[in-house]
Amino acid sequence: MDWISLAQQSQNFAPCVHCSRSRLLSPRLQNHRLLSRRQLPRRQQRSPAVATQQPADEASQRQSAIKGSCYGCGLPLQTAQPGVAGYVAADKATPMVQHKHNKRILCERCQELSNGRMIPAVQDFSSRQMSDAQLAGKALISPDQLRAQLKGLSEQRILAVLMVDLLDCSGSFLTRVRDLIGRNPVFLVGTKVDLLPKGSDVPAVRDWLLAIAGHRRLNVVNAHLVGSPTGQGVSEVASALLRERKGRDVYVLGAANVGKSSFIRALVKEMSKGTSQCFQPPSKSQSRRLPVESAMPGTTLQTIQLQAFTSGGCLFDTPGIHLHHRLPHLLTPEELKQMHPRRRLRPYYPPAPEDLAQEEDEGAAGSSSMTNESVSATYQWGGVARLDVVSAPPGTALVFYGPPALHVHAMPLLSQHDMVQSASTLAAQHSSSLHDAAQRDSAQRDSAGLEAAQHGSAQRDSAQQDSAQSNAAERDSAQAEAAEADQSHSQHLSSSPVSNNFHTTANAQSTRLRTQQDLSRTSDAADSEADEGLAPAQHLSDIQSPKQARQLLQAEPHGTVSHQHAAAGEEEEEGDEGLFAEASVQARGGLKLTEKVIQVSKLSGAVADIAISGLPGWVTVLSPGTKGLVCLRVWAPVGVEVFVRPPMPVPCSVQHHSAQTHAIW
Repeated sequence: MDWISLAQQSQNFAPCVHCSRSRLLSPRLQNHRLLSRRQLPRRQQRSPAVATQQPADEASQRQSAIKGSCYGCGLPLQTAQPGVAGYVAADKATPMVQHKHNKRILCERCQELSNGRMIPAVQDFSSRQMSDAQLAGKALISPDQLRAQLKGLSEQRILAVLMVDLLDCSGSFLTRVRDLIGRNPVFLVGTKVDLLPKGSDVPAVRDWLLAIAGHRRLNVVNAHLVGSPTGQGVSEVASALLRERKGRDVYVLGAANVGKSSFIRALVKEMSKGTSQCFQPPSKSQSRRLPVESAMPGTTLQTIQLQAFTSGGCLFDTPGIHLHHRLPHLLTPEELKQMHPRRRLRPYYPPAPEDLAQEEDEGAAGSSSMTNESVSATYQWGGVARLDVVSAPPGTALVFYGPPALHVHAMPLLSQHDMVQSASTLAAQHSSSLHDAAQRDSAQRDSAGLEAAQHGSAQRDSAQQDSAQSNAAERDSAQAEAAEADQSHSQHLSSSPVSNNFHTTANAQSTRLRTQQDLSRTSDAADSEADEGLAPAQHLSDIQSPKQARQLLQAEPHGTVSHQHAAAGEEEEEGDEGLFAEASVQARGGLKLTEKVIQVSKLSGAVADIAISGLPGWVTVLSPGTKGLVCLRVWAPVGVEVFVRPPMPVPCSVQHHSAQTHAIW
């Protein structure tokens, strides 16, 4: 066996790939190995001990990095850094790798996001304010790194699916999408149509979305509206995509948290159904491992390729583009979860400026001094926005659409320097002023009720005296009739039969019984009237007792501040101590003033929408039908844009509003 050891030392033998036994190399491989070693520089021809020691670190790095990517977020899998996205525990990853199931591995961050946790992975303003303990060693990705993954799309032949959030259409619409995709066709999709107010006209909303795209000078080949969780409109979008694709790869683009991953999940599931008209066999296997969806912006961190089409080409889920002028990048993960809508938006009608001005005048001076030329008011929308109606035609009203976490506080017009104070302090001050006004009104009503009660008691005393005199007269007449009946009975006793005597006695007893019942009924009515009082009064002039005044005060609300959405309920109002996201907005620099002017025509109804970038909702300005100008001061967080756009065709409407709240008009 000496010649074998000598041959191994001369490196003419190599271990077999299949059985690990040593085999003699062919002369061609021996010459190739010898030539490759002679070509190396002398400094790189190290001893075998050093050569085997150097790749030890590289081997450990290769062991920490797993071949493949997480199918939830797209990042490469690794087992070395637990705080970084893409991390998988080694004990869980090893069996999957041994069985060559790398494509079935989901990283720990995606698993927690699927269970409802909010874990940031992209750098923004809120993550910069977080401490090291809150970050727990997590490595964050910059928005520029996510945007760099989309470079080169303009040189490819693709179909770009541009996603727009209908609840935040102005803030989520990419204005410079042509810089990313070049001259490639654009397929426009509006998401979250299932969260629009009930009764919305979907074709009208689609035309409205196309008009906004035309205003931004973006030509699209088609436009559709979808509701991914409910599957509304997904089959129509799938059929249209298969027609417009024409062999191209499909890239789903959009701002962060507009619903790209949710749309892809719904689209692949629709194409995987055997009964669907747009059935694609590759989607059947792909539907088992789809990207993760969550309410956290930045869920998808790298482009994910999906084999979903039969005729070639792939479907790509891309990372969301982080726009710094949007509100979610200022909020904490807990606030993002509260602001994420899960149900249909419902319109909320706060008190109109005309009503607020009238209440202020009545509470201050007791007489209305409001002019008919213009009205004004202030509306605090949580801690993220404030709207000052500086001047508007009488009858102008605002309708708020938004998540239940954003409460609307209506109050008379505040000056600009009042914004230096805390918004919750202003709301508390206005609440106390309204409470004082309500106390003054209640005192006036109590005094009026006491006077009415004294007047009513005097009338009741006189009525009781009259009724007592009439009752005494009736009692005397009844006794006289009974005496006459007894006398006639005694006189006719000897001559009349027994039957006549019996009937006469029965008639007399029935007469006495009816008289006693009438007297008791009259006294009971008088006692009940004295104890319970009259019916509850409907107006101040109808009050006749203190009890009626208390009933009227309990029936009427004490002020109009801190009005809530009907969907929020009274329990949330009791648990709400401050304004929503006020601390996060103050950390960014507070609210910044933006002045907007809206021209009102003579037509009544919705005139314009006021939208704040990143806020899932808007404010609709309703016109009473008189011509004029609506001057607004809109306060939004620093760096967040405010838009004035044409009103979305949803049933806010004047019909619904005028049918239920006539006081606004």
